[in-house]
Amino acid sequence: MIVEDDAFKLEGVRAYLNSVFTGTLEISVCQALASATALLGSQTFDLAIIDMSIHSHEPQAGSGSPFPLSSGGLDVLFTIVYSENGANTPCIILTQYPDIEIESLGGFKSEVQHPGFQ
Repeated sequence: MIVEDDAFKLEGVRAYLNSVFTGTLEISVCQALASATALLGSQTFDLAIIDMSIHSHEPQAGSGSPFPLSSGGLDVLFTIVYSENGANTPCIILTQYPDIEIESLGGFKSEVQHPGFQ
């Protein structure tokens, strides 16, 4: 499962995963908190890749603008931790904001950074 609201970043993550695991992946994509929590309620995933800053819901004509949530990814993590389907789902957290620190959250620890970044 990939939770990412930026189409360019989403395609980059998807392309990388497909290049490493050629033809062996089934990737579910969510671009907002509402769709991610709904999908987590009905399916189990081997891995969740989650952007920390996502929107409340997908944009739809006539429904107003989605509300940006700088910590919406945390809500997705809470959903995973407290759901029957996702309690053991490993997660990778993505963020472009170096000031977001996740020391420990229900057994999750953020200790790995991209080698090219400080």
